[in-house]
Amino acid sequence: MRLSNNLAIALIVALIIFIVSVDCSKKRNRYRSKRPKGTCNLSELDKCLDRLEGNRTDTYKLLKDSHGLNEICSTVQETISCFKQYVERCGTPLQYELFDFTLEYFTKSIDKFCKPGPDRDAFLKHSPCAVEKVLGTQETKKTCNNPFLATIEKSDKNSSLDHRLDSVCCSYNRWEDCLMTSIEKECGKDGRESIFNFLDKAFAGLIRMVCNHDEFNYKLDKCKAVFAPDGVEVDLRTTEHPFLKYLASYFGFLFN
Repeated sequence: MRLSNNLAIALIVALIIFIVSVDCSKKRNRYRSKRPKGTCNLSELDKCLDRLEGNRTDTYKLLKDSHGLNEICSTVQETISCFKQYVERCGTPLQYELFDFTLEYFTKSIDKFCKPGPDRDAFLKHSPCAVEKVLGTQETKKTCNNPFLATIEKSDKNSSLDHRLDSVCCSYNRWEDCLMTSIEKECGKDGRESIFNFLDKAFAGLIRMVCNHDEFNYKLDKCKAVFAPDGVEVDLRTTEHPFLKYLASYFGFLFN
């Protein structure tokens, strides 16, 4: 695996470890000159997500026009700011540096759609078709979304890191291929390209660096071994799976 892939994995793993394990409520951070202001319980992170979860019903419709896209951008940026304050208050200097580095990379990527420019214009030209004919359909939910979400939910914290990585990457690549195939069929190659570009920037390109298609080709036996059985349904509104909970909060607009 190339160096860029290892760097991306290190960043993602560091952030996930931070999210699921940091709890400074019982001790002073010895790297800071004073005790953190406020609590450092993980429940504080849930408060950051509250603003994203006010109304998750049919949020995919926000992708149809400029006003909806602006709403997504504003909400995500506010939530990231909340996370940043938490990390600054409760994390170690290394955790903060890792988060700040990833945040800068993510912001530069998503700004291509949150600020005026050719990428935003191309996306808004094709997004109404993608929303109406693909993202908002029960067929997409059944054939693309549910298999992806069910495989993630099938893995748990007791699984090995390799198993969890296989589950995320294999299921993501299968979901992306399913979605892009449907979008190209309904909205043409230009529509596929614009939505693909949006997905790539929405995940700051990290998914593509970590989950390269050669290593995590969803048709490989190792991928088939981790997939959930056909027909399993997942409700993002009620799931308790940590990864799905944050996925639903940040990217719920991609899953009807």
